Amino acid sequence: MKKLIYMIAAAAVAIPVVALAQGACGSGSCSKGDKDMAEAKEHMKEGAKAAKDAASEKMKEGRQAARDAYEKGKETARDAYQDSRDAVDHAADRTADKAEAVGDAVKNG
Repeated sequence: MKKLIYMIAAAAVAIPVVALAQGACGSGSCSKGDKDMAEAKEHMKEGAKAAKDAASEKMKEGRQAARDAYEKGKETARDAYQDSRDAVDHAADRTADKAEAVGDAVKNG
């Protein structure tokens, strides 16, 4: 991710410089260096677009991963709630069985 940020920053700094050189080329006093600068500008535009597209794709992947984690968390919470509810029901049944056994023992003396 850092490389992507550095690439975008480098393009943001270099593009105005290249544009200035390309402007000089448009005035008719175009040298080989000016043409090279214009070509470099075009390559930087393509690189910036590729970086933007890659960042956009990573953002989409990140959002999907967050959604998946959220759904899994909801499912886990639901399962934990159901498990604890089942445990409470089971404990209540056992307590009722023990109370009944004690009541029978007292009755039968």
